[in-house]
Amino acid sequence: MEQYPSEFDSRLRQLLNNQTNAAEALRSRYPEAASNVAAYATHVQEVLDQTGLAAQGGGVFQRLGEVMLEHGHLDAAIRYFTESLKRNFIGPEPVSYEVAFQSLHDLGVSYLRKDRTDVALDFTQRALQLAQARSDQSRLSDTNYLLYQLFVKMGNQDRARRYLEASGRTADGQPPAPSLATMTASLDYHPMLEDVLSEGEHPNLVSLVKENFGQALADPPAYIQRSLQALEQHGQGQQSIAWLNALGFVMVDSGHPQVAQRYFRESLGRNYQKGEPQNWQLAFEAFRELGRVCLELKQTEAALEFTQKALMLADHNGVMQYKSLAHYQLSDIFESLGNEERATFHLAESMMYTQQASLPMQREEEPSAPSVPYDDRLADVLRHEAANRTLAAQFGEAFQSPLVFIEHALKVMQDNGLQDQGARYFLTLGMVVGESREDLAPRYYSESLRLNYTSGANPKDWPVAHQTFMSLGYLNLKQNRTDVALEYAQRGLFLARDNKDTARTAQTHQLLHEIFRQMGDEKRAAYHLSEIDRVNQDAGAAPKTKATPRFDRRLENLLQGQTKALDALQSAYADAVPNPMRYSEHLIRTLHDNGLDAYTAEALSILGSALADLQHYDSSTRYYSESLRLNYNGQANPQVWEAAYSAFMGLGRVHINKKRADVALEYTQRALYLARDQKNEDFTSQAHLQLSMVFELMGDSNRAKQQLELSQTISFDESGAAPAQTPTSAPAASTATPAASAPASDLEALQEQLEKAQRQVSDAEYRIKLLLQSLPLAVVATDNEGNIAYWNREAERITGMPASMTMGHPPRTELPGPRNVERSEVNIKNFSNENVSLEWSDASSKLPISGWSQWGYARLQDSSLAQIETLQDKVKQLETRNKELEARSRQEVTDVRGQIDANTRDAMTSLYNRRYIDQQLPFLIEKSQRTNTYLSLAAFDIDNLRTINESYSYEIGDDVIKAFTNILKEEIGPAAILARYGSEELVAVMLNTVDLAAYQTCEKVRNAVEAYDWTSIAPNLVVTVSAGISCTAQTDEPENLLRLAMEAMRDAKSTGKNKVVIS
Repeated sequence: MEQYPSEFDSRLRQLLNNQTNAAEALRSRYPEAASNVAAYATHVQEVLDQTGLAAQGGGVFQRLGEVMLEHGHLDAAIRYFTESLKRNFIGPEPVSYEVAFQSLHDLGVSYLRKDRTDVALDFTQRALQLAQARSDQSRLSDTNYLLYQLFVKMGNQDRARRYLEASGRTADGQPPAPSLATMTASLDYHPMLEDVLSEGEHPNLVSLVKENFGQALADPPAYIQRSLQALEQHGQGQQSIAWLNALGFVMVDSGHPQVAQRYFRESLGRNYQKGEPQNWQLAFEAFRELGRVCLELKQTEAALEFTQKALMLADHNGVMQYKSLAHYQLSDIFESLGNEERATFHLAESMMYTQQASLPMQREEEPSAPSVPYDDRLADVLRHEAANRTLAAQFGEAFQSPLVFIEHALKVMQDNGLQDQGARYFLTLGMVVGESREDLAPRYYSESLRLNYTSGANPKDWPVAHQTFMSLGYLNLKQNRTDVALEYAQRGLFLARDNKDTARTAQTHQLLHEIFRQMGDEKRAAYHLSEIDRVNQDAGAAPKTKATPRFDRRLENLLQGQTKALDALQSAYADAVPNPMRYSEHLIRTLHDNGLDAYTAEALSILGSALADLQHYDSSTRYYSESLRLNYNGQANPQVWEAAYSAFMGLGRVHINKKRADVALEYTQRALYLARDQKNEDFTSQAHLQLSMVFELMGDSNRAKQQLELSQTISFDESGAAPAQTPTSAPAASTATPAASAPASDLEALQEQLEKAQRQVSDAEYRIKLLLQSLPLAVVATDNEGNIAYWNREAERITGMPASMTMGHPPRTELPGPRNVERSEVNIKNFSNENVSLEWSDASSKLPISGWSQWGYARLQDSSLAQIETLQDKVKQLETRNKELEARSRQEVTDVRGQIDANTRDAMTSLYNRRYIDQQLPFLIEKSQRTNTYLSLAAFDIDNLRTINESYSYEIGDDVIKAFTNILKEEIGPAAILARYGSEELVAVMLNTVDLAAYQTCEKVRNAVEAYDWTSIAPNLVVTVSAGISCTAQTDEPENLLRLAMEAMRDAKSTGKNKVVIS
């Protein structure tokens, strides 16, 4: 066995405080170090305990691991590094940061060499977090380079490139050569530092930090050490964190973002003690600026992480303006990542917090602007000579430092009692400044909204708020940010509609028309263009005695005269799209309170139709489903069949648009059955037409054509008014008047009579077909191409062949042609391919029917009756045989199910795995839609599981997962489908459960986990869980349902853990 290298002895003696006895005791059994790791590890621990060196255990095991790694003993190295971590992580923070980092880093290296990239990635990211928390640039470089190697191994070149850039090294691991500019860096003392250390108050101290200030750029570590020593010597040590932040800002302003990172990280390292910042505002500032710098350097992942930490600080301390700043920066980050949905969300959040609190002062980076004359439009708003004169004196600041000018203007208005004019003033200021500086205008518009919305959900001055939203909409449209423009325009539309201002409503529809046209959505652009005409027409109509809300005409017609209910529904209409479940409850409660329960199902169906027209398919589906649930109320028949028909048809259309033909077919067929039961030919025609579209989507052109013909036939039946008498035939001479000589009115009358006659004939034919369907005779008809066009129920019974198998296909036996004899014999093949003798009577010549080239009816001959009885006996024999086959196949199914379980079950927990959930979730959601119920999905994550694995062992971590699985089974039981979705995540799919009920269930689980005796697994072990919940009330897309639950679960973890959050 290979002996210790010589360099190991000196390092080991140093770790053991040069105690010879301990070193010799370890050396005596060193041959076991690689061959019998467990025994040698126990020996090492015993030696350390006996010699009073137990505190050095982490370092000793780390060094042993390094030696094993150097000599290729990977399994031994991994065991020693793990032992080192166990002794280092007694609590949440390591005893020795350096040893902990090196153990995690070397575990990453070891598993990388074993091609276990998943495990290597886990340990390396933990090492990265440790280094980031202490702003350790050297170790950050090492870890980022190891991550680069990992992602190269995993084939992810994009992420590999990002980590290589973050490491500051070349691909071969060498640092880049320092540039001449860096080596000879020179930097002047920045006035910004006066905010921290005033030269008037501390002249000697400022003189010291000013001395050789260029070193702050050329050699940051040396300057940090020198400047902080100076602060301590002069009794200003409490300013060290603020000083480091200020140095970071100086480096940003001077164009050195990489150096700025060093100062901000150093600031955070000194600010955080035991996981909490001493000064959270300075920590927020550092995190946010680090995010901005990383975004500038295209390090988007790091930018996202730092900015999210800033947001967590702002949320924890409840400061609105800080939340606004963090959300605004997150919007920029997600926009750079191409995630427009998240970018829009954070922009909206920023605007919301901006409305609630004034933004703090910021250092402006804009270049100085020339002196600008005060605009007369601003003077007209305030109409106060002294205030206007004061503002005019500093008007140049409006173009240089908007937030400085905002603070100044607010003080002037307060001093002169002009606060009520603030919203209008800043709106006008935004328009004035925006004429030359569009980038500054949004700051003034945001201030206008903040002042306008200080009293709650409604603005003080709604026309000013509307104009502000319009200005922001047009500004973002001009900058091609159509999603943001759309949000502002919609808020403006709600304001105009709520206040029944037709002119402003028309203006907002015009903006929405331009937005959707730029987005390429011609359908919605056309809709808003048509709304402009409608609104303008309404504006020109005679004034009504009582104004009616204009959120949807069909709802107005349904609830005509019920002004109180309509006002209540319109007031919350903004929730209709984003929160369909909440708005449904509001609608149901409003109609109930006003004694209008009978209209609830139809109102919900109308809402579904309105939102489907705007392509809000998820929200539309929810309203249709809720309408059906209330309409059927557990009964076989709906209370209002027209509303049920409308909901089924609407759901069919929604799924046609979503290219889900199978679901669309089911809903449309249910609508058709309703229309047929009610003998409503118009609705039947519409259902046939929609079925034609469904079959076209399915690629079945024959059935699509058949449904289209049925639709047209029934449509003709209903297209006229009351039936008219068939006009008597007149001689040709009396009717063949030349068109030129006949008056136009006579021609129109003749045309109308002809159409009425055609309708009457068509109606008669349709009723004949209905009658033939119920005859105890087999009726068959063929079209001009020789394919079967009609096949009634008796024909299905005699032949055993359903109409769906025969329509559109040639008959299996040629039918006899028209004859003078009343009957003839014909033999046909039934479904079992046996001959059946029929007495055939042709009726084509006696009663011609359009579309049928030949038709007739038949009855069974006596011999065929016996054949039918024989056939029935055979059917019974087949049923007996079928039961035998079923019994035999049950065992086969059991065997196959065992094989399926092996592919869909998690080996450790016996729960379903991720594959099963991904496969089954779409079907479960579809089932909930068919049964008009909700489905909720809960995502659970065991808090601090990674720390448990490292502090105890991975075996203990596995035991924790198994115990938690048992708790889930006990608390939720068979009411949900449980699965292990990831290494730490478990999910529960709860059928027929709304999100509030799911929340109560998850709370039971959380409380059960808290109450469990975890010390039975390991001493001092404490386990909690966090959970997130999503529901099909929000979306019926499986991917979105999972994403929302996971995001809610992450929110629970990021806001304190051990809680349940509803998405």
